[in-house]
Amino acid sequence: MKLKTTLTLILLYVVAHVYSQNPFTGESNVFVTDSKNPVISDVFPNGGESYYFGQSLPVNWTASDESLGSHPITVYISLDGGFTYALLAETLANGGSALLTLPQAISDQIKIKVVVQDEFGYTASMESSSVFSLLGSYISLKVFLEGSFDGTGMSTFLNSNNLIPLNQPYAGVALNYQGTESVNAIPNSDIVDWVLVELRDAASASSASQTSVIHRQAAFLLKNGEITGLDGSSELMFGLPVDQQLFAVVYHRNHAPVISANPLMETGNQYYFDFTAGAGQVLGGVNGHKEISAGVWGLFSGDGNGDGDVHNGDKNDVWNMQSGASGYLEGDFNLDGDVNNNDKIQNWTPNSGRSSQVPV
Repeated sequence: MKLKTTLTLILLYVVAHVYSQNPFTGESNVFVTDSKNPVISDVFPNGGESYYFGQSLPVNWTASDESLGSHPITVYISLDGGFTYALLAETLANGGSALLTLPQAISDQIKIKVVVQDEFGYTASMESSSVFSLLGSYISLKVFLEGSFDGTGMSTFLNSNNLIPLNQPYAGVALNYQGTESVNAIPNSDIVDWVLVELRDAASASSASQTSVIHRQAAFLLKNGEITGLDGSSELMFGLPVDQQLFAVVYHRNHAPVISANPLMETGNQYYFDFTAGAGQVLGGVNGHKEISAGVWGLFSGDGNGDGDVHNGDKNDVWNMQSGASGYLEGDFNLDGDVNNNDKIQNWTPNSGRSSQVPV
């Protein structure tokens, strides 16, 4: 028993000795330690600047330390003058600058804070000396869809039957919108469907071609015609400068799109436009949209393939293929969840031959 105990102690000594020595020189290994904080300076923006939130924010800094890793930088942003901060970007290389995507916000109380952390966990940080501004505008739009219009507003059948998808539906070939708008749940019982809003910067509606597009955003349409953000209640926002005049295009997945005939009306940083108020509200007048009730105008239904025209392709390639099916379908022109003869007879047939007047 004594011999066994002695051998065990010798083995433990040998293991401990091997792990504490350099196997090539027999010398003790060197362990590097660092008890100094990094140094950071020259943070920019440093106060007084102005940026549109739709633009990239140039952030600059100078950071140094003997033990910095490959990606030691984290950037935070404050919308309330530095009282609270939210993460803007992390694991950035210490290159001294970065172009960062700004949050969708309008505020004159913006600060940033840059934090550097070395490999031993020691940190240093620096924030803007004073506040700077994020600029932007609010957009208030009203539009009706012929297919779901019930005389005073629009039906919310798709919503009440849980048929509206949680992700924006405009990534297909017709519009190829790659936005990432999504929600965890449809936020408002008054929501009719998703729409896609496009803003164009041009001298006139007729010259507002696709080359003048400055912003696109998927949004929700309420039964009273209002277009809202993803919370189902707030106005849309955009954060880019307008050089000429601002025009709005509204797309729906099976209605012909419209563009405002006149520039959006502006008061301060608020733009607004009512597409429903008269024939002359959209480019092309009576050729661009339809009187769906006395003095009330809406988008032509029946554009099942989303190409801007109501024609045989919408009937043959969309309605015919989906007829008899139920769900969230392009051939459901009246948005009641079913593709049937009512969609063809009441929506497609009266509008066959109609075309969107939106410039391409």
